[in-house]
Amino acid sequence: MAARTVCNIFLSGCVVNLLWCASSLGETKQDEAAKAEPIKRIMASKQFEVRQPEKPFCVQFLQDFKTLNGMKFIEPIARADQYDDPALASFKERCAPLPLNEKFECEGRDIEGVKWSRDRLLHRQQALTYCKSFHGTRNFKIFQFDANNNPKDGEELVVYFEGARGPVSDPASARTGDGGYYAYSARTCTPIPGAPSHDPFDYFFQRPVENYNGIVSYRGKYYSFDLYALIGNDSIPADPDYRLGVSTFNDDRREWCSYSTLSLRRMLEEGRAKRAGKREEK
Repeated sequence: MAARTVCNIFLSGCVVNLLWCASSLGETKQDEAAKAEPIKRIMASKQFEVRQPEKPFCVQFLQDFKTLNGMKFIEPIARADQYDDPALASFKERCAPLPLNEKFECEGRDIEGVKWSRDRLLHRQQALTYCKSFHGTRNFKIFQFDANNNPKDGEELVVYFEGARGPVSDPASARTGDGGYYAYSARTCTPIPGAPSHDPFDYFFQRPVENYNGIVSYRGKYYSFDLYALIGNDSIPADPDYRLGVSTFNDDRREWCSYSTLSLRRMLEEGRAKRAGKREEK
């Protein structure tokens, strides 16, 4: 594993997921289905390139996602602005002492060779030992459905949050970053693979971003999606490039897809131009 790999830790091991209150752009407190119109507007105004054209599923998903054809948003069963909200109490009690607002970032070199325990509490202790812990601070949503598309093991709880603050162990260097979707067995609270997402706020540039994420049922299965703007010094804030990621809440990556309005050719050309510019400056 590369020395600078950063990943989120779930019970199944290391899953690499390059994983304020909601702003006026992106995520809102409305029903999940309210995202449909702005998503369709973005998809209609942009031309996305399929990064896995060899996968028929990914090609078809993009075509249907443009109009959300055949897709239904999954709505949360609980919402809260803060982690101590009584609306989350029963879920926190069910999974105690496992926190439901926690995410981990781990350096590949620090976890190389680690044999992860399948016991949820021992697994968390390992993560606390080898990784950096962050706590979600806002816009909590809890979903309950067959997230991993496996009816044999029952339903799962999926916890979404934003504004992950940490590292908890080093308050002096604390920063705020994206949250994500974190999944657990509804029966035992054993963690399963979650899904990455980008908050509707760019914490580096300190400005809201029109990002959208959610969970949809599609062709009899459940998928998470993450539609987010590529914001940088050379971006036009009013008309940024976008990426779209699609994944499942399990380790089967056959139906994981990625798309971008920034084509691979353009990325390479811009990269060469930047390197040439730096050489000229020298």
